[in-house]
Amino acid sequence: MLIDYEYRRMGGNGKLILSYLNDKGRIQMETFTWNKPKAFEICHPGDPGKVDDLRTWDSKPVKIVNCEIPKRYSIYEFIDRLDPIKQQEIFKFVEPEIYFMDIETEIVDGFPSQYEAKTRVLSVATVLKEEVLLMGLKDISDEELAQMEVDMKEYFKPYKKNYKVKYLQYESEYDMMYDLFHTYIPKMAVLTGWNFINYDWVYLINRAERLGIDPTIVSYTKRLVATRKRPHERMPKHRMIVDYMDLYSKWDTSVKVKESNKLDFVASKVVGLPKLTYPGTLKTLYEKDYYRFMLYNIIDTILVQLIHEERRYIDVMLGISSLARIRMNDAYSTIAVTEGVLRQPFREKMGIVLVNDYSSENLESIKGGWVKDPAVGMHKWVACYDFASLYPMTMRQFNIAPESYKGIKIDDKYCVFNNQKLIIDDEDIILSIKDDDNNVVKQTVFKNEKSVTKQMLTDVYTDRKVHKKQMMKEKDNYKELEDLYKQMSKELTDEGIDVEKELEKLK
Repeated sequence: MLIDYEYRRMGGNGKLILSYLNDKGRIQMETFTWNKPKAFEICHPGDPGKVDDLRTWDSKPVKIVNCEIPKRYSIYEFIDRLDPIKQQEIFKFVEPEIYFMDIETEIVDGFPSQYEAKTRVLSVATVLKEEVLLMGLKDISDEELAQMEVDMKEYFKPYKKNYKVKYLQYESEYDMMYDLFHTYIPKMAVLTGWNFINYDWVYLINRAERLGIDPTIVSYTKRLVATRKRPHERMPKHRMIVDYMDLYSKWDTSVKVKESNKLDFVASKVVGLPKLTYPGTLKTLYEKDYYRFMLYNIIDTILVQLIHEERRYIDVMLGISSLARIRMNDAYSTIAVTEGVLRQPFREKMGIVLVNDYSSENLESIKGGWVKDPAVGMHKWVACYDFASLYPMTMRQFNIAPESYKGIKIDDKYCVFNNQKLIIDDEDIILSIKDDDNNVVKQTVFKNEKSVTKQMLTDVYTDRKVHKKQMMKEKDNYKELEDLYKQMSKELTDEGIDVEKELEKLK
C-alpha cells in the first residue's frame, strides 16, 4: 500500500520517490526518473493544444502542460501508467508490522506542553507482538524485569499474553533520545499509540530539537512536513505515523455511547481492562516507585495494542487506501477516497481527468445537501426515521453524479451550467426542491445516461450486501462454536480436568 510520494530535482534530473509496504509489511522505497512532469490544465475551447478526447467533470476542455513540481493528480496519473504488476505491488493490501509506543514525560509545574517540550522524556515503551522494548533512565534489576513479566501476564490474563521485556537504561535523556531516533524509529514500518500524533510525537520532535538531535533522521529523505489541519504536527516523509485514537474516533461502531476518548474509558469498553492505577501523582510514582511507573508505561502501550487486536480499526484505513489507490493517511478524507475510486473509471470510460486548476476564485457556488428548517420548540410524537443507504440509493435512483449533472432549470426548455444554456431532453431527470408552502424553489437537471459514479455505487452496495450476509453467517458460526466450547469446558471441569492448563500444554 502506498505510504507517500515526493518529487525532487537531483542534479538536474527529476525523480519521483515512492514508499509503500512490501510483502513483508515493511517500507519499500522506489525511485522513478521523471525529468519532464506534465499536468492537465483547463483551456479555452479553441486552444490548439486542447486534447480532444479528454475533459473535466464539468465538461471543460483540457490541455497537457509542463510543470516544475507535479501535484497529486499528476503524480497519480504517473503511477496509473506504470506497469500493471508494479501498480499491484504498490497498492495491494498488506498486513504491516505495527509498533505501539507510549512516552512518559517529567512533570514539574503542571502537565508539560508538547509544543514547548521543556521537561525530560523519562521513559519510552514500544510493543511489537509480544515483545516489549522499555527505555528509561533508572536502574531496573533482572529480578524486577522477571517480576514485571509475571505481573503483565496476570494483568492481561483474559488475553493469554506472554510478553517479554527488554530494558535499556541510559545515562542521560540525550543518549536515550538519540538511540530512539537513530536506531529504533527508522526500523518501524507503522508507528502508533493513543493520542500519539497530537501529543507523544509532537513532544518527541520538539524535545529532540531542544536536545540538539536532528529529528529528520527518521525520514528516508530527511524531511518533516507540517500537516494542513494541524501545522504543529510535523510528520516524516515516507513513514507511517498513525494515531489510534483518531482511528477509533472515525471508524468505531462498537461503543454506542462515547462518553470520552480517553484511553482508560475506551480500553475498559473495548477490551474490558482499565489503565493501571497508582497512588498520588505520576511525579511521585516516578520518584518513589520506579518499578510501578515503568509498568504503568508498558500497560498503557499494550492496552492500545489490545484495542487494535479486538477491533482492527487500522485495517479499515489500510483497506480503503488499497481499494481507492491512494496514500494510506489520505484514507481519512472522503474527498480523497472518492477521487481515488473514480479517477481511473472516469479517465478510461468517460475521458474525464482530474485537474489542479480549481479554486474558490474560479468555481461557481455549489451548495451541498439541502436541510429543511427545523420547527423550533418542544413537540409531542416526535419520530426519527433511518433509511438503509439513503444517499447512495437516492443518487442511483436519480442518476445524481458529477459527470451527469446538467445544470439548473431556467424554463421548460433550458437549463444552465457554467454559463452555458443547454436544452432539456425528454430523458433528462429533473429534481425539485420545494419550500414550506410547497412552492418549487429550484429544479436541478441530470442526464439520464450511463454513469461511472452510479455504477461504482451499485458495485459497492452489492458488495456490501454480500459481505454483510457473510459476516452475519460467520457471527452465527462463532456463536455456535463459543456455546460448544463453554459446554465442553463445563463437562471437562465437572470431571476434574483443568481446561486452562490443558490448553497451555497444547500451545
